[in-house]
Amino acid sequence: YTGQYSSQGIWAYDPRSGKPIHQAADFPAAQNRPLDVCWDAENRLVLVVAQSDTEGGGSFWTYKPRTGAKQCFVNPIDDVQLVRAVATRDGVAFLGGGLSSLEGAGTVVAFDPVAGRELWRIEPQMGAGLAALAVQSRHLYGLTRKGGLFVIDVPKRRIVHRADISALSRG
Repeated sequence: YTGQYSSQGIWAYDPRSGKPIHQAADFPAAQNRPLDVCWDAENRLVLVVAQSDTEGGGSFWTYKPRTGAKQCFVNPIDDVQLVRAVATRDGVAFLGGGLSSLEGAGTVVAFDPVAGRELWRIEPQMGAGLAALAVQSRHLYGLTRKGGLFVIDVPKRRIVHRADISALSRG
């Protein structure tokens, strides 16, 4: 499964089937730039985050391959931050926000992709939007576009570590 630019939604390809790549789900045309895709094994959903080049902000998409059901949540962080990164653990989607520039906010939102609601949020206060998120065990790791690294203890919902790794990762 891929999130396809520009305004093409989610596409699917199974090389074992012999069938060509095809559009699996469409989404609002303004939500045109998918930035990250992951698989939610708990809910059996494809999760995609996107930015809107024309309206600002962004969206979070879910797609259930078994039924074809889809949902689009526009501006799940706020009306300014695009949604740049997504990771999942135990059926919760973690959304990482940011602006189109390197500067500014980088909010992390825990989101229930089935109920379509925010569970909690953290402002890492790293001075930049997020580039990537990853989950391992009880920890959510975030990397900012300016090379800041932070670790969130998910059950405690608090940041437990920060580091500057800009010598290795910037932009």
